[in-house]
Amino acid sequence: MRWWQRNYVIGKSIETSAKGGLIMKVNVMQNLQPKVLLDSAFPGQGLPMISKDELIDKVGSFPHVGVVWLAAGEIQVSTIADFLACPKDQSWRRLDSAKVDSGYNGYCTGSVTMDVARELGVGFVATAGIGGLDWKGKVCSDIPSLADYPGLLVATAPKDILDLRATIAAWRKYQVPVYGWKTDRADGFLFSLQPETLDGVYKNEKRGLLLCPIKHELRLKDQNILEACRKIGFETPAEQSPHPLVNAYLAEVTDGLASRLQLDALLHNIATALQIEEEMQP
Repeated sequence: MRWWQRNYVIGKSIETSAKGGLIMKVNVMQNLQPKVLLDSAFPGQGLPMISKDELIDKVGSFPHVGVVWLAAGEIQVSTIADFLACPKDQSWRRLDSAKVDSGYNGYCTGSVTMDVARELGVGFVATAGIGGLDWKGKVCSDIPSLADYPGLLVATAPKDILDLRATIAAWRKYQVPVYGWKTDRADGFLFSLQPETLDGVYKNEKRGLLLCPIKHELRLKDQNILEACRKIGFETPAEQSPHPLVNAYLAEVTDGLASRLQLDALLHNIATALQIEEEMQP
């Protein structure tokens, strides 16, 4: 038994990959009682130039928030401090719902996190940028997982290298209601894009997707950077995720500002999810 497993209890055996039929144990940290779950791919791979200490200090300041990752062949749900302290090596992979049964340890994306939240009965998942349809027409696992999730995903926007209009159309095809936080439009993540109409302004709905956009005055303005990001996305092989490469590039060319904006967005979305969860209590 490794050290990060000692304080866990087996919550239940869940089918984390319906396509593969794999039954996998979920180890939930004793006494955590999560109300919001976070994917580990974002803090583990998506925030270059943000220190572990800052992540622990800021994300860890929220109560009842669990991070989801895969280690020792089992899903782990624990604090951000436990996730960052968990030993990692070169074998770790980025795992979506179609890859979680690959035999590798790794960083779980939003799709796995929503699958785990569904099975554990956790009503909220929070992140910043989310997946969708890219310009090649490839559908991210986030979309079908969100369609199957009976709770609320609180996010910022689809990532800027994706096709925003096609992504919104895919959500509608999968019958996922999509709301904006104090707005009825989506118009980009770190950059300002052509706006697309959502299903309305959020009004206490318990299921679907809630988008909380970054203020326009804070977003990145250099369109050459956006085009370079899209080029990275287009040139990345289909079997790989372009998002860690894009985030590394963004952090470098903005001197860490892109990572700072994304961390602030994540913190806002966690706070929003916890606020909604509290307001829903009888």
